Amino acid sequence: MGLGRTGSFASNGLGDYVISFSTHPSVRKPLTSDTPIQTQELVDASMSPLLAAAEATEEAVYNAIFKATTMMNSRGRCGRCRWID
Repeated sequence: MGLGRTGSFASNGLGDYVISFSTHPSVRKPLTSDTPIQTQELVDASMSPLLAAAEATEEAVYNAIFKATTMMNSRGRCGRCRWID
C-alpha cells in the first residue's frame, strides 16, 4: 500500500480494496462445508497500525528519491554510471 501511495492516494474508508492471500494453516478453509464458516474482520480502529506502516513505506520511497546523492567508488567512478571511465 505504501508503494502504491507514492503514485496515488489510498486510504481506509475511501473504497480502496486490497486483496491478500495466505497459506498459513490457521486461515485455511475447507473446499466444501455444510455449515457457515465464520471469519474474522478488522474494525476501522485496528487499521491504524497498518496505515502507519503504509505511511512509513511511502515516506521511505520519497526519501530515497529526493535525498539520494551520487556515490563515487574508490576509483572515482559513479556507481550507477558504469560506462563512464
